[in-house]
Amino acid sequence: FPTRRSSDLGKVLDVPSGNRAPGVQLDQWQSNHASNQNWIAIPVGDKSCKIISQSSGLLLDVYQGSMANGTAVIQYTDNDGANQHWIFKQVEKSASPPPEPPLPSVAGIPARR
Repeated sequence: FPTRRSSDLGKVLDVPSGNRAPGVQLDQWQSNHASNQNWIAIPVGDKSCKIISQSSGLLLDVYQGSMANGTAVIQYTDNDGANQHWIFKQVEKSASPPPEPPLPSVAGIPARR
């Protein structure tokens, strides 16, 4: 069961407290190498896969199949819905980090880094 990691943040997908109940909202969390942070991708034949939690056996699921920004991602029983099918895409890293925001100045005196 490989752990999926957000490469820029060093965080992993986590089932809070190893909860095994359907409907539990998932978190992004610092890796602790526990089974509640281990996932397996099972191909389903249409270039997508189902992602299963090692600790609960439940699938990664977009709550109620919503397309809205900010919708919760939960673990849920397999219902073969499109909201339980995932596609992995390679993301290219940018050549340079984004610029730092300017520091505020006080009474017209510029701040220094």
